[in-house]
Amino acid sequence: MDKSSLPFYQYSINSRAFLERARSQFDVFITEDSVDSFFNAALQLRFGIEARLTEYIHAAMRADAQEVRSIPEYTGTKLLKRLVSVDEDSLTGTIVRVTPVEGGATIELRFTPVTPRLAAIHGMLGELLHYKFFENNPQWEYKMPLTNKEKRTLKDFQALLAEGISQLEVATSGDLLNNPKFKHLVSEVIDEIEREDA
Repeated sequence: MDKSSLPFYQYSINSRAFLERARSQFDVFITEDSVDSFFNAALQLRFGIEARLTEYIHAAMRADAQEVRSIPEYTGTKLLKRLVSVDEDSLTGTIVRVTPVEGGATIELRFTPVTPRLAAIHGMLGELLHYKFFENNPQWEYKMPLTNKEKRTLKDFQALLAEGISQLEVATSGDLLNNPKFKHLVSEVIDEIEREDA
């Protein structure tokens, strides 16, 4: 089928799709020295971090019976702060194992948080995505890192992209979009037991 005849663009906007595009573009930069791919990787990674935080915020709102609404923040650190305000456990990774009573395979579900470092990387990537980057770093095109940290090249930012991709891989590796709310369930069970004992 001719894609140009479709009424909608085909473009996935979930965090894992952005991660895959960032990883793919970063690999092209590494193998082919493609500057276009470097900046595309930075943009896709930034989108991916923002998307994952937004996915977590929306899931936390639903779990807390809040209306899911548009989030005005877009910087990683502010989004993370918003997430923590909705779900205080959002910085803690969790593994839930479910074993059927009658035997069978145990199912393992994980919540893998966005770390404060990954949220900070989101902001650092912003420096790459403005024209001012070229004016601030006139040696940007050198194919080597510089020892002067005030003037940098793309190679100086290569490690930042690699770290961001690695951290987003971890943050998107879990199956759960928020920490299960067992505290509430446990307190209900304890209250029920105490009422029965009284």
